[in-house]
Amino acid sequence: MPYTTTANVEVPGRLLDQVIGQDEAVEVAKKAATQKRHMILIGEPGTGKSMLARAMVDFLPKEQLQDILAYPNTDDP
Repeated sequence: MPYTTTANVEVPGRLLDQVIGQDEAVEVAKKAATQKRHMILIGEPGTGKSMLARAMVDFLPKEQLQDILAYPNTDDP
């Protein structure tokens, strides 16, 4: 289907649904987020590691999120 503009292309609302070509990584990210598991992202620059990490936030339960502040220990750097 030839397009002359991208105006008619639907963009998914969730960031994780916008990832193209990384179906296995997307499924693992969804499972890790919903099960509150950890995930190590390894790969070359530009492969979407940061995007996957940011997108996992959409799947975390909002009512259970907590802000945690970490300060450096100036006595023991």
